[in-house]
Amino acid sequence: LTGFLMSYVYCQISLGAAHRRGLDARKRLIAVGNLVTELVIQGKLQVPVTKVIGLEEVPSTLSEMLSANNTGKIVLRL
Repeated sequence: LTGFLMSYVYCQISLGAAHRRGLDARKRLIAVGNLVTELVIQGKLQVPVTKVIGLEEVPSTLSEMLSANNTGKIVLRL
């Protein structure tokens, strides 16, 4: 799992900054999160899904992700 610890996404950086900056920053981050969520729901912001996998595919998919050759999101079907 070290591959996951070596990279950051925008939300991780924003959440960390908001935590350190106080309540106003957290409120702004929540507002932005709500806006992005609404854009996705309305279809105005597309989230590329590479594939949908079942639990049995997790080990092989993790190997693929660590090779950094994938693009888009991988969704776990429960």
